[in-house]
Amino acid sequence: MQTVVLVAFFGFLRCGEFTVRSYGAFNREFHLCIEDVSFQGDAQVFLRLKSSKSDQFREGVVIRLFRNDRMCPVQSLKRYLSLRVALRPRPSLGDPLFVTEDNLPLTRSVFLQYLRRLVCSLGLSSFQFTGHSFRIGAATSAANAGIQDHMIKALGRWSSDSYL
Repeated sequence: MQTVVLVAFFGFLRCGEFTVRSYGAFNREFHLCIEDVSFQGDAQVFLRLKSSKSDQFREGVVIRLFRNDRMCPVQSLKRYLSLRVALRPRPSLGDPLFVTEDNLPLTRSVFLQYLRRLVCSLGLSSFQFTGHSFRIGAATSAANAGIQDHMIKALGRWSSDSYL
């Protein structure tokens, strides 16, 4: 869950970009797979989104995540993939990137259940958080850090001004 949260936040991801609708709905032609991840040393990771809401022609986009000292998506993703191999040797490159403990593709509903439990364990109201919270939080954090609006729009792959 930590890796999913970090990747979703730092990648400005929509929930549908890292989850599937149902277990049987996984399709390696559209959803994030292990093969869509590539590391550049310990400093960067590239995620290839094959399609997204704002990518109407399904050209895909590569999202670059950078190492940081506080909450690092790069190191977390490296640990997660190592764990995947340790728990299930030889995963296929076409397997879903994010899976449940039962090695099933991570669905939106399972992710939201995990998120609600996590938020409640922190003593917060789970009604204030949704699958879109990471994307909204990333945009808000970027704005608070002084990132210019046009850069936030590009980072979040918004085609409209809804990010404002």
